[in-house]
Amino acid sequence: MSMSPPKRISGRDNPEFKRFLAVRARKNRDLILVEGPKLLGEAIRSDLAVEAVAFDDHVLTVSEELAAWATARKWIQFSGSLMKSLSDVETHQGVIALVERPRFNDDWLRRKDAFVLVLDRLQDPGNVGTLFRTAEAAGVSGVLLTRGGADPLSPKALRASAGSAFRLPHLLDLSIDDLLAALPRRITLAATVAAPGACSLFGDRPLPFPLALALGSEGSGLDPRIEEAASHRVRIPSARPVESLNVAAAGAISMFEIARRAGILRG
Repeated sequence: MSMSPPKRISGRDNPEFKRFLAVRARKNRDLILVEGPKLLGEAIRSDLAVEAVAFDDHVLTVSEELAAWATARKWIQFSGSLMKSLSDVETHQGVIALVERPRFNDDWLRRKDAFVLVLDRLQDPGNVGTLFRTAEAAGVSGVLLTRGGADPLSPKALRASAGSAFRLPHLLDLSIDDLLAALPRRITLAATVAAPGACSLFGDRPLPFPLALALGSEGSGLDPRIEEAASHRVRIPSARPVESLNVAAAGAISMFEIARRAGILRG
């Protein structure tokens, strides 16, 4: 489906462009940049408010779903150079939107069957986004992220999550004290560690729900206070000695094994 383009904007001093630029620079924390028709579609399906949508000189057609959605809305046309300066990738997809950042409460933490993922200082947005996507598939209730980690709604993390970060409840920028205080007393806290003394994730020791699974950065691991607070220390056994698993791979193995044992997987 085609659409008639609005007036083309090419100047960097244009107020509309400056608004997009401020969000990219994280000067406006109420909005996020969402790039590409597919992710924009995920934002719309997740009922997030779309403030503005920009496309470049060459993108005059979009998916039928987005075109139908955009019929009664204002689109902005930026020059290719302006779009490139906003994009987080080398070859942009021609569509960038300003979307309201999703807000989540903490009710999900108090569910009797809560399955919580704790990410401690994970700085790679690709790993964070991948873990969000895996967590949604594995039935995780929500995610707690400590201070110093990547924002799951940053452009790279969003691409890796394929939109899961729009939907999966999460609380950001928690100090260790705030993190531990947020966890209900009755929740089982399991810390994933590489220490030989930790129990095998595939062993017979039960991991009762509600459950919080904590993953640390590959470089420094979990904060000692999280590990000390954990009632269970688990590790992933390996056939051969390796330095460490990528945290996204370790998280996927751990979440799906826990979900399998809890009987929450379908099919």
